[in-house]
Amino acid sequence: MEQSETIEFDQYVEYLIFLFLHVAHADFTVKSSEINSIISKIDKNFPEAPDPHSLFLDIKDMYENLNDDEIESTVVSNLHKFDGELQPEKVIRDLHDIIASDGLIMENELKLFKKLKSMLRGL
Repeated sequence: MEQSETIEFDQYVEYLIFLFLHVAHADFTVKSSEINSIISKIDKNFPEAPDPHSLFLDIKDMYENLNDDEIESTVVSNLHKFDGELQPEKVIRDLHDIIASDGLIMENELKLFKKLKSMLRGL
């Protein structure tokens, strides 16, 4: 049996990028408009974060090396770790902005968005 991996992020900004990337990837591709939206949100909300583009690429590499169960486990584990820093309604708006940034919200994106919205509101 293969061992499952869960990423425990040290910084809230890393987790937020992971969450944003997760919803953007729900349609199995991350479009340039979604990447730009994510980086813009990080740059705006975390001016102290060093090079949001490089940070995004680092998190993307981590994300792409996880299977679906590991991604889910990482989302849930860190959700509880950072619940004191999360602003659920702002994160929900940002998640929606990201999936809408390419002008088309796919069924898988909407399904994941609703799931994440419910999880965030349940904190």
